[in-house]
Amino acid sequence: MASVVNMAICLATLTVARASPFPPSPWNFTGTFSVNFPNNVNKDIQRLEKLVNQNSAMLENVKKQLAAATKAWPAGHYCILSKGSCPPGFTKSSGHLKAISMFSATGSYVKQATFGDSQIKCHGTCGQYGHWVGEFYISACCK
Repeated sequence: MASVVNMAICLATLTVARASPFPPSPWNFTGTFSVNFPNNVNKDIQRLEKLVNQNSAMLENVKKQLAAATKAWPAGHYCILSKGSCPPGFTKSSGHLKAISMFSATGSYVKQATFGDSQIKCHGTCGQYGHWVGEFYISACCK
C-alpha cells in the first residue's frame, strides 16, 4: 500500500488555475506542471530541519549566556537594596532613623513606601507625635 501511495505521489501532476479561489502562493505558479514530491519535499524538510537545528543551538547558547550573566554580579564594591537574604558574596547591613523631626505630617512631606526590606513611613500615625513625624529603615546587601 505504501509503495502505491509513494508511486502516486511521485507521478502526481499539480495543476494550478489562474483564477484560483486560494490566496496567492509564495511560489507564484500558474499553468500545469509536474512535481516530483518526494525529492522536493525531502529537500525542503532537510533544509527546514537544518534551520531548526541551527536556531535551537543559537537559542541554547543565548540561554546559557543569560543564566551565566544573572548568576555573576559585576566586580567592584557596591550595595543593593535587600529583600530577604543576600546573594552569595554580599553581606547584609541595616539601619534606621526614628522620630525624625519634620515640618509637617501631610502627604506632601511623608510618602510612605516599601522597597524590599527598606521602608519610609510615619512615626506612629502621621502627626501623632507633633513634629516627630518620620521613620526611615534601610537594609542593603553590600560587597
